[in-house]
This record gives sequence, C-alpha cells and structure tokens, in this order.
Amino acid sequence: MFARSLFVLQKPSGILSHTKATSGGLLPVELKRWVNWAAIAERVQILTVTQTKKRSSKNTLDAPPPPSQEALVEAFFTTKVGSDGEIESSSTLNPAPQQVVLPAAPPPREAIRDALGRSYGTGKRKTSIARVWVYPGSGSIQINGKPLVDYVPYPTRREDVLNPLVITESLGKMNVKASVEGGGLTGQAQAVRHGLAKALQNYNPEFRPALRAAGFLTRDARVVERKKPGQKKARKKFQWAKR
Repeated sequence: MFARSLFVLQKPSGILSHTKATSGGLLPVELKRWVNWAAIAERVQILTVTQTKKRSSKNTLDAPPPPSQEALVEAFFTTKVGSDGEIESSSTLNPAPQQVVLPAAPPPREAIRDALGRSYGTGKRKTSIARVWVYPGSGSIQINGKPLVDYVPYPTRREDVLNPLVITESLGKMNVKASVEGGGLTGQAQAVRHGLAKALQNYNPEFRPALRAAGFLTRDARVVERKKPGQKKARKKFQWAKR
C-alpha cells in the first residue's frame, strides 16, 4: 500500500530542484521525487518555525510535531485569516442557519359587481373580441341582440358558449348578454366563452378552480399563420419544374 504523495518544487541555493522526504529531513536532489503528505506538513512546519526564529529574539524554539493530513484538511475548511490578520472561527464562517419566513398567503378573491349586480369579462379568440355581462336571471343568452340559437346555428359552437355555465352549474340561473365583433363564427363563439368564463369568475370567485381546470380562463393565442412572399400560402409552395 503506497501513501498518497504530491510532487513539489523548491529552489535551494538558487538552483531549481526537487525535495525528497528522508529520516534526516528534506534533502535536495537532482532527480524528480514524490513527497507524501507527512513530508509536506513537516516542510510547512519547518518553514513556519524558521520564519518565526528570524523575527523572534529567542535563540531556540521547540517545534511542535507535524500535523496530520486530517488536521490540515480540517484547518483549511474551518479557519480563515481575516483582513486584520485575525483567524476567523468556524462559527463566523458558517453561522447558524436562520429561520425561513414563508411569504404570507395572498388575500382571497372578492366578487366584482357593478351597481346593477352584473359582472363583466372580456374574451378574445383569433381576431374576435367579446364583451360579456352576467347577472342572475332566468337563463337567457343574447349575442349582439339575438338569442343564442339564432346567432349560432351550429350545435358544436353553441356548446362552446354554454360550457362555462355547465361546468359552474349556472345554466338556467344566470342571464348572459354579449357583444362580439371581428373574426368568424368559430372565433366569435370561443371569444364569448372566454369572456363568459372571466365574467363568472368575477361574479363568484368560487367558480375559478373549475374554470381554470377546464382551461376556459386561458387566452388561446393560436392564430392563422401569415402568407410568405414567394410562396402560394403560409406553407404551400408554387409548382416547380426542373426544365
């Protein structure tokens, strides 16, 4: 079993050479040698004692035994010399962890209604924008002054408008009045759905979890991709003939 060693360099008498750990001390040699941890610790201790002797008026100074490898590692990670030359203790370098203070919970949402007891929500889809008001009533739904069945002829698009009311169990209990412009029938129906979901959330904040889970409060940012110059459509290319 070989001890862990480290290759070191020194300059005795102005000549660059290497050191070798022996029973008699550190001897300069011409060839490369590996020095183990004990020799490094002894070398560090000898240099420290030599420098202390030069500064001290005493002729002799008993050198303590060389520290072990574990002691050197422990001292390196637990002590530090400050700017004033004082050694900082491990308690200064590694203070006790402070107690983590969690942020306060946000205040609960409150219902937003006007003087007439109505709640408002703005919905968008593609290029359509809908303005929706909800208030307690018999369950009538009007879009641009027309009943839902007259304004939206397709059953699938009607389901888009009615979904927020079905999820919140408000169908037949809330009146809906909406004005929508821009886009086509699909964009307008889904814009009304978006605005209706936001209006129901403002009327009763308890509806928010169900509407959020269904995705009705999220603005759908998908729009048609633009046509590219030099192409027939957004992705389609003109027919190309090699000859």
